[in-house]
Amino acid sequence: MRSQLRKPYVVLGIESSCDDTAVAIISSDRKMLASRIYSDKIVQRRLGGISPLTSATVGRTVIDRLVDECLDESNIRLSDLDAIAVTTRPGLLLSLKAVLLGHDSNSSYESTCNRSSPS
Repeated sequence: MRSQLRKPYVVLGIESSCDDTAVAIISSDRKMLASRIYSDKIVQRRLGGISPLTSATVGRTVIDRLVDECLDESNIRLSDLDAIAVTTRPGLLLSLKAVLLGHDSNSSYESTCNRSSPS
């Protein structure tokens, strides 16, 4: 019988293609369980626009906090996630790489990314 209900998939999405860094946890039944966006418009105004190096540095420093806040708000553990989706293009190469390569190596997020990566 096919009367069993399926549990919705839960995905962590990370967007870091330019000057903002955003994280969201969504489910396959189209519910946003949590989201965070970090943007520093004051620094952009002071610099006269977007600085790729500054954007990458900021993204690297805030990604763990944003992920942790979303996990806390949605009451979900990293091990409960079915997938992690990240922006790969188009965008500023430094920003795209920064949040994946420059996060805190002691974070639970880093452990999950390494566990999920092919060897």
